[in-house]
Amino acid sequence: MGQIAEPYKMSLAAVSKHLQVLERADLIRREKKGNFRMVQLNADSLRAAQAWLAYYETFWTGQLDALQNYLETAETPGEDVRNGNSGAGTEEE
Repeated sequence: MGQIAEPYKMSLAAVSKHLQVLERADLIRREKKGNFRMVQLNADSLRAAQAWLAYYETFWTGQLDALQNYLETAETPGEDVRNGNSGAGTEEE
């Protein structure tokens, strides 16, 4: 854990707490080997998390693109694009 804490200037207690959270999320495994505690990445759990994030990245990218397209099609700031009426209050016959 000292090697993990060193580049981040974190206390060993703080590193331990972070590792506990990652371990509960099944993202890492810890194993004691002699005087050392080895930390190993659980790649299967990370793959599942990455797949979940990729799905939502695609979803939100599509939603934001649609919002941008919607906003770009509004001709004037006073236009009510929800029902096609302009903000001027006049109607053409």
